[in-house]
Amino acid sequence: MLLDEETLILLSEYISSSNIPEDRLIFGIKRCQVHTLVKKYGRAVNVDVHPHTFRHSFAIYLVRSGLDLRRVQQLLGHMNLNTTQVFLQFKDEDPREGYNKIEFQ
Repeated sequence: MLLDEETLILLSEYISSSNIPEDRLIFGIKRCQVHTLVKKYGRAVNVDVHPHTFRHSFAIYLVRSGLDLRRVQQLLGHMNLNTTQVFLQFKDEDPREGYNKIEFQ
């Protein structure tokens, strides 16, 4: 489960108080609306970002955290493991971490 207990409780309370039927989406937001919001707030902070950036960042975080590649594949919904394997290139430590270990004189 990707949500912690507190978040699940809050979502459950929200659904109950809003009388949302089981067959309806909890949040009625469309893909294009997410794209518009991400681009809008990216521009506001002068960053070129796309919704897929968050997906890739999530995948890289999972790989760096040592999660099994099959689990990463499942979480991303990839049909083919080869699609997920591209994230293995990020398994090494963050370059900034390596840079920070260098002692300059």
